[in-house]
Amino acid sequence: MRNVFAVILILLLISPIAHAQISSNFGGANGGAVIIGESSTTCDGSIEGAIRYESISKKIEYCDGLGWADWWGG
Repeated sequence: MRNVFAVILILLLISPIAHAQISSNFGGANGGAVIIGESSTTCDGSIEGAIRYESISKKIEYCDGLGWADWWGG
């Protein structure tokens, strides 16, 4: 699980397209957390695979190339 967050963090940091705000705290016994912020970027094929936090619904969303979709499908 830790590796998944590290990969997501690296992709967000190096991608010139991703405009979401992120922060991290890797202190503590369990390694901390990555916080993914909101983004107003339009989801299309150019950012397919991007993720963001949607504060109104309180859910993580991903770009499927056509629009923002609920990460958990719920």
